[in-house]
Amino acid sequence: MESNSAYAIAGSFLISSIILAASLLYATGNVNHSLQQISTNLNGMESMAALAPLAADTVPIQPTIQQTAPAVPPAQAPAAPAQPGDLPSSIKLEGRPSWGNENAPVTIVEYSDFQCPFCSRFFTQTEAPLGEEYVNTGKVRFVYKHFPLRSIHPNAQKASEATECAFDQGKFWEMHDIIFNNQNAIGVDALKGYAEELGLDIQRFNECLDSGEKEAIVEADLQEGLAHGVQGTPAFFVNNQFVSGAQPYTVFQQILASQGV
Repeated sequence: MESNSAYAIAGSFLISSIILAASLLYATGNVNHSLQQISTNLNGMESMAALAPLAADTVPIQPTIQQTAPAVPPAQAPAAPAQPGDLPSSIKLEGRPSWGNENAPVTIVEYSDFQCPFCSRFFTQTEAPLGEEYVNTGKVRFVYKHFPLRSIHPNAQKASEATECAFDQGKFWEMHDIIFNNQNAIGVDALKGYAEELGLDIQRFNECLDSGEKEAIVEADLQEGLAHGVQGTPAFFVNNQFVSGAQPYTVFQQILASQGV
């Protein structure tokens, strides 16, 4: 009985040892696998940790915009002083009322409105000394252009037409002067009265004024002025230099001196 019991105990012990060994081997395999998985996971986390700062600090790629530097123009010589008669070529002089030597070294073109108070100021304060010192001495040619501000000066259009009707009879400047000297009375009836005072053929003058035949001439001057930047009256070109407003005589003296006269 003792021998059988001893064998039984020994057998049980052997079987237990085998089961334990198998369990250990299985457990060891799982542990190794787990360790490998943990190691893999840790490596992955390290990789993600390493990439995270890069993602946070990286500026998104923007489309490349090529900016072309402005072309640098070649060196140019200083602009030459204005030459005599150097008006913008599109300002028409032929057939327009002018005063003075047609071959004068400087041409002044005035855009004016017969009802404009500032044009009247230029007429009374500046035009006469300009004429005496420069026009009558052959240094300047003075050309008149119409620029009636019809929306605020309802009599300006017909006053311009009246001077053109007088121009047909050789009396533009006389009508020009009498209108500015009587600026508060330039209705159609008054204009016809001035024509009589000037000794014009009154029937011819009246027909000219009443028919509106000079409207196109006045409009052409107006459009020409607009095309050259005239926005108000009076406005001038002194050769190629633009002058805006009823500037005092001294300003014109300085400009003319810069033009060499």
